[in-house]
Amino acid sequence: MPYFLKETAEAETLRARIAAAKLRLGDYDSHADFSDPTFMVAHAANVLDRSNYIESEGVLQFRFPEKEADHLARLQQRSAAHTAEVNIGARVSLALDDPKWASTEFAREAAEFAGRKLPDLNEADVLKSGATSLASIAVLVSRDGDDALVDEFEDWVRAIAADILNAPTDRIGAMRDTLRYNRPALAITALLHLWFRKELVADRNQLLELAAREDRGGAPAFSAALSKIVERDARLVKSALRIAFQFSRYTHNKWEQTPAEAELAKQIRDGRRADAVAVEIAWLEGDAEPDWPQFAPERPSVRRPFRIGKRTPAVDKSDVENKDVEEVEEFPEFTDSQMAAAWLSAVRAHPHPEIESWLPDVVENYAQWTASANGLGLDANADLDRPPSEWNQQYYTVVAQLMMEGTISSFEGAMSKLIDLPDTSFARTADIVLFASDVWYFNNSDRSAERPILVREKIGQRLASCEFWGRERRRGDLSISFESGPLLANFFMNSYNSMGRTTSYLIPSIFDRIDPILDVLLRYVGGGPTAILAHFTMNTVSVRPRARHLEFVLAATEVWLERCPDDTGVWLELGLGRRIVQWLDVAAEEDGSILTSTHMHRIQMDRIIGKLIELGVAEAHDFEQRIALSKGSERK
Repeated sequence: MPYFLKETAEAETLRARIAAAKLRLGDYDSHADFSDPTFMVAHAANVLDRSNYIESEGVLQFRFPEKEADHLARLQQRSAAHTAEVNIGARVSLALDDPKWASTEFAREAAEFAGRKLPDLNEADVLKSGATSLASIAVLVSRDGDDALVDEFEDWVRAIAADILNAPTDRIGAMRDTLRYNRPALAITALLHLWFRKELVADRNQLLELAAREDRGGAPAFSAALSKIVERDARLVKSALRIAFQFSRYTHNKWEQTPAEAELAKQIRDGRRADAVAVEIAWLEGDAEPDWPQFAPERPSVRRPFRIGKRTPAVDKSDVENKDVEEVEEFPEFTDSQMAAAWLSAVRAHPHPEIESWLPDVVENYAQWTASANGLGLDANADLDRPPSEWNQQYYTVVAQLMMEGTISSFEGAMSKLIDLPDTSFARTADIVLFASDVWYFNNSDRSAERPILVREKIGQRLASCEFWGRERRRGDLSISFESGPLLANFFMNSYNSMGRTTSYLIPSIFDRIDPILDVLLRYVGGGPTAILAHFTMNTVSVRPRARHLEFVLAATEVWLERCPDDTGVWLELGLGRRIVQWLDVAAEEDGSILTSTHMHRIQMDRIIGKLIELGVAEAHDFEQRIALSKGSERK
């Protein structure tokens, strides 16, 4: 454009058009930059104005007019401030998630950057990034700051926490399992660290009150600071969990309440919370320990089977007869099992003997409610519509650990409640117990296999009676139900993936501890959906092929050949035959006697290889040639 500074017809035409555009678009605002047409046209007009140039050493140089120069300076300052905010925000996130990025110096830097601002809870950002950032910095100040910094900013930290916790409940944000973007959890975490630093009884009591929040924001906070809480006073964890369990409730028809009814419900809840906190405070100060609260009685909702054909008259009857459920309440309360699960997960975030010592009480007190919520007493074919999945995951993981380490009577009691559930509920819960028992056994070489074997035997016996196990199907059918898939996979030590590849969850370094469990697995390799069980079995034994497992693999293969004798889909298309031969190849590398004519399983092996060759498994023919070469070497 500087080439149009001369007085030419073309330059006059350009100036006229730019002037018209400037008049049409109007003046630019304070945020306009070079991507904004209003600022672009104003800048173009200035570039075409000869008075904005100075001559230096015979060359014309453009000089921004004062208005434009001031505007660009403000934009640059704003950009620099935004860049600094982004950088400090990233560092705050890193320090919040990983203490190795945290330091006393950075805590002060972040606090000074925040400038004692308070959160704007009306900000348009759906994530409330500004409020979240301030809450995160408050955590760093109370957690990482030195005494001088905490003393200087204590009032600000408390103001941040108060503003966030007194704001309308953000159930979506607070339902996160981590601190990130969870403002209530961040605020409670800041208060936790102030309690660690100041040791004020008022802070401790407030933390107990916050355990009753509907948004369950206290769970991630307690989880993140669990080790320090236990170090300070482990009883606070137990008290907070009892309070959280007592207020793990919701009302279905809450939106139908009148304002007066809603206010009355709030007053009742506040009164209950004050009473619950008072009882726990009394215990912490030396009085008798309170009992564990009871969950609201559950009436499981059973799915109605879908039938094709003649309709039967609808019968209006309850799914479950439960004398404990009173239907006179207009707005009955139900157990919020997701909130209870979040808190149970939080107190188990870091294993500690003082917490482990009272977990059996949790299992005992909520065993009947959990069993009832999962359909105990219903018909075996009952399929629950809304099982307490999150609670099951946490509760049955604790149950499994106690089954491994408790008395045989407690083992039998827990197992009886598990195997008496309807088929689908049994499948949903038994897979949790199986996996947890495997984690307990395989991850510690000093532990006995006795209880894990007993768990598999009991679950296997119940599994064999399930409808989905005995359902008629084509022998080589790989189909498997969504509910039974995880249990069948876990029974054979696989991680089930309904949308992708299923693999064994064992790794080579711990695989050798599988030996005592193989006898149990062999009893079930041919039952139920044989093809998929064969796939699961080969996934597991292929983790680390061992020659000593040859007897197991050969016995399992004979069962599969009997169950799927002519199913080329299984042996060829799905590759079961190829996988078996590949396993034999690797095992023969470890123990060359597998290829010799004198091997104790020679006849059985030849019979299996011959059948695989008949089915068209090319790798079986190659393995037969390898055996023949070994025999030739023996003669020489």
